[in-house]
Amino acid sequence: MLLWPSNRWGFSCGRGADDFRELDQPFALVGTHPRCQVRLDYKRLPEVVYFIVIIGDRVQAWPLCGVAYPIWGNLKPGRQLLIGKIRVNISAQPNDAPWDHATPPPPGEAVNDVSELPSPEPETPRGILLLDWGEEIQTRKLTRSVTILGDAHPSLMRLHGVGLRDCELAIVSAGERIWAIQLNPGSISDNTPLIRELVPGGESLWVGDLHIWAGEKGRRSTRRFGGIPTPPAPPAIETAPPRISGAYPQIPASHPPAGGTAGYQPPEEHHQPTPSLDHLAGTYTDRLISITSKRASRDQMVRWAISGGLLVFALVIFAFITVRGVLPIVQAVYSD
Repeated sequence: MLLWPSNRWGFSCGRGADDFRELDQPFALVGTHPRCQVRLDYKRLPEVVYFIVIIGDRVQAWPLCGVAYPIWGNLKPGRQLLIGKIRVNISAQPNDAPWDHATPPPPGEAVNDVSELPSPEPETPRGILLLDWGEEIQTRKLTRSVTILGDAHPSLMRLHGVGLRDCELAIVSAGERIWAIQLNPGSISDNTPLIRELVPGGESLWVGDLHIWAGEKGRRSTRRFGGIPTPPAPPAIETAPPRISGAYPQIPASHPPAGGTAGYQPPEEHHQPTPSLDHLAGTYTDRLISITSKRASRDQMVRWAISGGLLVFALVIFAFITVRGVLPIVQAVYSD
């Protein structure tokens, strides 16, 4: 099964090289659940703590619960994930260097084909999600390669009131292709794959009360993601539409008192309503991701500037030695 382009990668939780383990998929769940690809032996941790993914030669990390000192987005080379008392070291093969780890691959067939390196650059995300919870269909454009979908923080795309967990799915987009990874392995059977590609016009992905398509609507799935049969239809009742993060609270219209309008002054209009907490959390998360990306770019520019400065300095020293040391000797030899 060929997924998005990626280089080889792996992890270690100790200081020795013998602890290194190569991953055979371009994504991994980090936690204590048996189906986590990076399994941590620490009882006080949740079942899943992080979702990590490699796209090309870049590794990204996305927290899935409240964790101290969380890391969002792209990881610097050699960066560690501090999870409780455990440090997880993640290594990936850069495009211009050989793979340093000669460990054998895990048993079984690899999910992603990384035999030919360097891998081609992944395409810019331009996928489109269609979200249907029975009231209306909404369209969401994917501008990030990874989007966490769920009901609450730390999800990046939040839908309230549609039966989702805090972090339900990881949506990976490369070009127009879209994959969904279940972030709650305990909710699906052991023989059900964690990942599924969304095909335009194909069967929907059903999680909670939500049906998801990629690009073009197709038929509705009759089984939720994980093999749970369709439950019996509940009696028809009127329910409030789901609340979506980023929406501002509506201010109800004011009416004059029943006794008349004498002396009544309508309240002042609120032209700038206060945003919801979810909207603020989403804005803050986007700001953190932006800061991390800018900081990585700035650090790379500083490294280039230092390397360029050292090169110029070396050239100046070489020119100085040549002019003041070598040339006089050559002139003295040939002048005789």
